[in-house]
Amino acid sequence: MNGNKVPDDIKPFYDRFNTETPTSPEEEAARAAEEAEEGGKKKKKGDKKAKKAKGKKGKKDDGDDKPQVTKIGTSEVVTKFDDFYDEWKNEWDQKDESNNQEQKHDEEKTRDDVMPSIEDQLKNDVDEMIKMELENMRTLSGVKQKKKKGKKKGKKKKKKKKKGLKLPGYKQIKDMNVKEILVTLINNNIVKKIPPQKLTDFMGEFNYIHTMLDDITKIPYDPSMALIRQLVTEYIIFPLGSELVRLRFPEDVSSYLFYGPAGTGKTLVVRAIVHETNSIFFDMSPINIDGKYTGKKEEEKLVASVMIVAQEYQPSVIYIDEAEKVWAAKKKGKKGKGAKKKKSDPSNPARIKKAMLKWKAKFITDKTRITIIGCTSEPEEGSKKEFKKFFKRAIYFPFPDYSTRRLMWKNFIMTYKGQIRADFPLSTLAHISAGYSAGSIKKTCEKVLTEYRVKHQEQRPLSLPEFIGPLSLCSNTMDSQYAEFQEFTKNITGFKPPAEDGGGGDEKAPKKKKKGKK
Repeated sequence: MNGNKVPDDIKPFYDRFNTETPTSPEEEAARAAEEAEEGGKKKKKGDKKAKKAKGKKGKKDDGDDKPQVTKIGTSEVVTKFDDFYDEWKNEWDQKDESNNQEQKHDEEKTRDDVMPSIEDQLKNDVDEMIKMELENMRTLSGVKQKKKKGKKKGKKKKKKKKKGLKLPGYKQIKDMNVKEILVTLINNNIVKKIPPQKLTDFMGEFNYIHTMLDDITKIPYDPSMALIRQLVTEYIIFPLGSELVRLRFPEDVSSYLFYGPAGTGKTLVVRAIVHETNSIFFDMSPINIDGKYTGKKEEEKLVASVMIVAQEYQPSVIYIDEAEKVWAAKKKGKKGKGAKKKKSDPSNPARIKKAMLKWKAKFITDKTRITIIGCTSEPEEGSKKEFKKFFKRAIYFPFPDYSTRRLMWKNFIMTYKGQIRADFPLSTLAHISAGYSAGSIKKTCEKVLTEYRVKHQEQRPLSLPEFIGPLSLCSNTMDSQYAEFQEFTKNITGFKPPAEDGGGGDEKAPKKKKKGKK
């Protein structure tokens, strides 16, 4: 500050270091003499060159055709190599590296290389702080900053306001930072870390005999475990894990429904998808969101938060277990048994249904790597119409076939440190366990192969009756349940088997007219 005057800018502070020191008269005279000598030398050289050129022209006229040799100096690449070599020789050739067996970095060299950039950064930060202090001092002293002269600008055009997403719940979170929304979802246990699984843990083989014997034109056969792995890999894991595949995959595969008996590996496959694609996991299951976001239109805020964070941190998987409760079927004849829950009721799982449908339709596109996966063990309790409307694909997880059951028994017994001898009836055990899920087989092995039983396997080998008792206590898929799953498969896929010809073809017999009284 000169004369208690606030400076306008910090630039004069740096300009004072760039001023040259004034030279004396003697130094100026010496410099002028040197410039005059250099100019005389240049003139002499120019005269010599002109004479040589004239002489060469004369020689050419005499007819002496000698080949001209153009001299080329060192190229730019060679010069760079020389510079690199000199740098290495000066800095690294004489450096003692005998104690640096791990080849750690040189701290002094690193400090010398990094320090200039750090100093520049600190200088810029300090300059910004000084500018702020100058502005404050100018404001306190009542001095206005001088306006820079420039061309007069025309009238500023009014900027159009950016239109936000017209989707339910977006207005409530549009002013929030994405990280803040993510922290809120983590605190509410919507975003969670799940145990890692591999898709190979979903064990099973192709059922070749089943595909050969069954007539697919009449009844769609149950998919094998290997076929389910293939479908999940091609339709979900590849587009979700690779951005390039997602852009080139033309079909809309944003939502899937996994249905089948309990314990058939639906949740395991979801965990495998999250692990294989390194996705962020959102749990929107009814049991998980119960009692959360209970205010007015808070369910819309929940769905909007999940979708915005899912897009920001994609790939993302939105998981909805017990999907039959969210898209529940309308029950008839039960009006007097209980009052119907309102959609805004925080305990009603169907409150997110409407918002989810709108966000899925308008927000998830071919470029977004977001997949919604719903799981259900009781698909007959849900609305088939709404299932078909929301989910683009449905994958049936049946109970394992004979070859898969035999493989499961063998692997689970060995997992729990059991020893299978040559005379152990593994095939019989696979036949007995028909209709039981993979979860039931795993629980049976866990109950039988206790720590005490594993220690005494040498004295008393494993036998078939040991497994029959615990297996009978597990849930089994009955024929009636299997028929319900088959019926749901026909409805969700739109499968219509051809009508069997019963002698009269497809034509219906005409109805007999009732005879009236005479």
